[in-house]
Amino acid sequence: MTTLNSLPGVAHEPLTQEELSKINAYWRAANYLSVGQIYLYKNPMLREPLKMEHIKPRLLGHFGTTPGLNFVYVHFNRVIKKYDLNCIYICGPGHGGPGMVANAYLEGTYSEVYPDRSEDVDGMDRLFRSFSFPGGIGSHCTPETPGSIHEGGELGYSVSHAYGAAFDNPDLIVACVVGDGEAETGPLATGWHGNKTYETFRGIRLEALLR
Repeated sequence: MTTLNSLPGVAHEPLTQEELSKINAYWRAANYLSVGQIYLYKNPMLREPLKMEHIKPRLLGHFGTTPGLNFVYVHFNRVIKKYDLNCIYICGPGHGGPGMVANAYLEGTYSEVYPDRSEDVDGMDRLFRSFSFPGGIGSHCTPETPGSIHEGGELGYSVSHAYGAAFDNPDLIVACVVGDGEAETGPLATGWHGNKTYETFRGIRLEALLR
């Protein structure tokens, strides 16, 4: 039986204190950027006491799902860098959109695509104000989000998109997080059968080769 300990090239030592500190710092930064997108209209660095006019008048989304999504993101980044993995992250929860934007911003990708959301206080202010606000960006991980192939919040398609990415790229590792709302839908229930689709297509290809 193959176990984690038997996989070649995988180290099983605990993380060093330096690694833990850096991961924790990145995770906390991603969480703060996520909270700021949801709630803050002004005062992005909280350099003055928080006032009502700093808060968005209408909040869309919630913070509950985001820390876990950010936790998955930072640890996948760690193993991608350590083992040079070919990997993609499919985020099913629609209300996890702030986390995906926050990580793209932390990595610098968001600012490369949208230079006005620069990695400084002014850029952070524009990022926070634009999230889920008229004339800004959508509350889900919309196609405008760099690297996005799945919007989230569509209620049911994360597993299907994950299977599709894997079918198109057999060497790709796909990390898929299913949203709680979509977990109750028909499309999601259907998506779980993707392994049967793969076996069917593999059988068809094999049969064609043998003819």
